[in-house]
This record gives sequence, C-alpha cells and structure tokens, in this order.
Amino acid sequence: MSHFSALSVQLARDEMINIISDVTKDIYGFRVRYDYSSMTLSELSELCDETIAAADIYFDEKDYGFDDCFEAEAADAAEWNEIKPDQWDELCEVRGW
Repeated sequence: MSHFSALSVQLARDEMINIISDVTKDIYGFRVRYDYSSMTLSELSELCDETIAAADIYFDEKDYGFDDCFEAEAADAAEWNEIKPDQWDELCEVRGW
C-alpha cells in the first residue's frame, strides 16, 4: 500500500470517527466511546451511516418551536417591505430600537 492510500484510509477513518463522536454528542449529550481501533473501515462506515440516520430521526421528531419563529420572521419581513424609507425611524421608535 502506498503512503498516499494509507494516509487517505486513515483520514477517512478519522473523519468517520469525528462524525460519530459529534453526532452522538448532539443526540445523547455525551460522546459515545466505541472501540474504533478494532473496527474495519466497512464497519466504521456502517456505524457512521446508522448514527447519521439516528440523528435524522431524532432531530425530525424533536419540536424546537421554529415554525412559530419562521412565521414571525415572515410577518416581520412583510411589515418591513411595506415600510417606505422615510418611515423607518418611526418603526424603530415603535419597536424600541
């Protein structure tokens, strides 16, 4: 195996380990410690895919209340778009800015 292919395999392993570590931290609040050194590249890849899929499910089901924020921002943007430049100061005063 050439030095470049060995390096690229190690970089791929490190990247997958980082992803697994970061995503499990986001889901569980702590970094799950697996025995990464005993895993093959294929096993790491499978675990990485499973971890990302679990995160997708976790974050899809979690309600952050962002819908209300987006609706408020859209209404705010619509209000600003209707304001003429000479009315900006008045709107800022009304909002306490």
